[in-house]
Amino acid sequence: MGHSGRGRTLREAIAAARRVCFDTNALIYLLDRIEPYCGPVAECLAILEANRGEACASVVTELEMLVKPFRLGYQRQAEHIVEYLSESPWIVLPASRQIAREAAALRAATNLRLADALIVATALVSGCDALVGNDALCAQRVNEIRYIYLEDHVPL
Repeated sequence: MGHSGRGRTLREAIAAARRVCFDTNALIYLLDRIEPYCGPVAECLAILEANRGEACASVVTELEMLVKPFRLGYQRQAEHIVEYLSESPWIVLPASRQIAREAAALRAATNLRLADALIVATALVSGCDALVGNDALCAQRVNEIRYIYLEDHVPL
């Protein structure tokens, strides 16, 4: 599988997907409106919703997104993140021992960071068709699931 290379439109990359996991960076871009990546993430969500697909995030993504607001004492921002991920179309996928074993195998094979390995493993074990993110190492090293690399889908 691997990453959906340049030359393929975002619509083509995500059209057949029924369940898509979003990496932490993709959700940060979306919630903080960080361009040029916010647009492609919003487009992925719109395509999924139009096709009645499921938008997923690992509980690890939720954890990573909450660290900065907690560290800075921004309780309202932390509450906003929790509320946003509690609404449709989002499904927050829990961790499990099966996911931990899959993450360990991925990390051993690819040398991904622990959090990245857990997110990829969550997507795999949870039956996701694709993972949307902007991590160059994941785009290069992850072949077990289609990785929609946001950098490939921003205007040049």
